[in-house]
Amino acid sequence: MRRLATHGLRRVPQNLIPRRSTPSVLRPGWPDDCHTAALTAAVSEVVGTSRFTIAHSALSGWKSMGAYRLHVSPTSRPPTTLVLKVAVYSSAVTPAAEALDLRPGPPEFAVLAHGGAALQPHLPHVFHHETLGSQSGYRYLMEDLGSTHRPMFGATDFVAIARFLPRLHGAIDAEAGELDRFLLDVDQEALLVRVEDALRRVADESAPPLLPQLLKRWPDVAVAWSRPNRTRRRIHGDLNQANILVGQDELGIKVLDWEWAMFAEPVDDLAALLKLTDWPLQRRAVRAYADAAGRPVAEVRTSYVHARLRRLVLDTAFLGLQSLDASEPVSWLEQSIVGSTRDALRTLRLIDSQRA
Repeated sequence: MRRLATHGLRRVPQNLIPRRSTPSVLRPGWPDDCHTAALTAAVSEVVGTSRFTIAHSALSGWKSMGAYRLHVSPTSRPPTTLVLKVAVYSSAVTPAAEALDLRPGPPEFAVLAHGGAALQPHLPHVFHHETLGSQSGYRYLMEDLGSTHRPMFGATDFVAIARFLPRLHGAIDAEAGELDRFLLDVDQEALLVRVEDALRRVADESAPPLLPQLLKRWPDVAVAWSRPNRTRRRIHGDLNQANILVGQDELGIKVLDWEWAMFAEPVDDLAALLKLTDWPLQRRAVRAYADAAGRPVAEVRTSYVHARLRRLVLDTAFLGLQSLDASEPVSWLEQSIVGSTRDALRTLRLIDSQRA
């Protein structure tokens, strides 16, 4: 039995929540298995010549496959950079998704390939998109936003994105005709059963701290998870701060990684955004979201707390399953499991206080 490590675990300050992945060293040529005629032709069209050399650096430092920055050097033309995303979905790559019967991937392909005028201002420009194999994965050649946009940084950005969320949800709703058949439509009651099974397996096989306490409170988790009168809309589904790039103003916000776009409660996106922030910032952001959505703050706050619990519990299960299938311990993954479990227990206590 492998016990999850807790050494060095600490709360991430709200003012600085860095991306886990860091750019890798520059390597000559294309990423493995990406030197295809279609991609070469797409790059040629972007740079205006078929005579160029390619180098690449990884943007996803903790993934064997993921996003790459392509450094393109055309003959007699200025160099440029592009982003190549390789997204493969299988039991070998995302065993947790398989175990929880979740099928990411098609929503992002629909959004990036067919997203219309309402969504385009919030997406990177896509020069080429293709399906790999029997819809087991996808490749996208996109603009590099690194020189025009920046990662989220500090409380002001979190509040601004919370205020922006109703506009984003409205833009997704405007694409209903093109996107609806691709979005994830999860049976929440069935998912709750699978999440419980996953957490019990993680508890048995890796003994992470605090998880037994969460499982003892599972009846309360189930009640909160299944809260009635939940409003369903089209949402991003994984709106963590690493998937947002900020431009000069709110109109310049770009949203990445749409694999989990789904029908769910709108505040689920807010819960994903604020997962690692402290309570004072969460309260500010909830108020900003409520004002922008034209909803009572107290109503949004109640919905948000329940959405936060669902997110934390699901993350604990997902990350726990991924950890069990890892070939060797991954320190940030194990720390994230402990942190999600701890925050889920704190959120349960907050729900208790609201009921009192």
